[in-house]
Amino acid sequence: MTEGYIQALISEKAKPIVRQLSTLGRTYSSQLANLQYYSGIVKDDYETQKEERKAQAAQDFQIQRDERNFTQQQELATFQNEISRENKKLDQVYQDSRDVQNFKQDLQKMGITDALQINRDNMNFDQQKEFAALQNKYQNSRDVQNYAQDINKLAFQYNNDPSNVAKNIENISKMPVSPVA
Repeated sequence: MTEGYIQALISEKAKPIVRQLSTLGRTYSSQLANLQYYSGIVKDDYETQKEERKAQAAQDFQIQRDERNFTQQQELATFQNEISRENKKLDQVYQDSRDVQNFKQDLQKMGITDALQINRDNMNFDQQKEFAALQNKYQNSRDVQNYAQDINKLAFQYNNDPSNVAKNIENISKMPVSPVA
C-alpha cells in the first residue's frame, strides 16, 4: 500500500467527522447569537422597568411633598417598599436568567468538546485497527513481499530503460501495481 493510498483512505474516513464538526460549529454559532439576542432583550426590559419605577417613585414623592399629607407619606413608604421588593425580585430573576444562560453555554462548550474528542478517538481507533489488520495480513507472507519487490524492480527498470523495452512489455500484459489479496 502506498502512502498516497493510506492518506486517501484516511481523508475518506474523516469526511463524515468534518461534516459533523461543521454542523456543530454552525449550530453553536446560531445558538450563541440567539442567546446574546435574548440576553439583550432581558437586560433592556429590566432597565426599562427599573427606570419606569424610579420615575413613578419620583412622581409620587413630588406629590407627597406638595400636599404634605401624612396618609400619602405612608402610602409612599408602602409603595417604595413594594418597589424595593419588586426590584429585588427583578434582580433575582435577571441573575437567575444569567446563571441559566451561562450554564447552558458551559454545557454547549463541554458537549462540543466531548463530541470532538469522541470523534478523534474513534478515528484513531479505526485507523489503528486498519493498520494492524494490514500488518497482520502481510507480515508473515514472504511471497507477497517478494512479489512487491519484483514489481518495484520492474517499475524501476521501466522508468530507467532507455530502449523502452519495458514499455513494450507493459503493452503486452497489464501488470498489477500491488498484490491481490
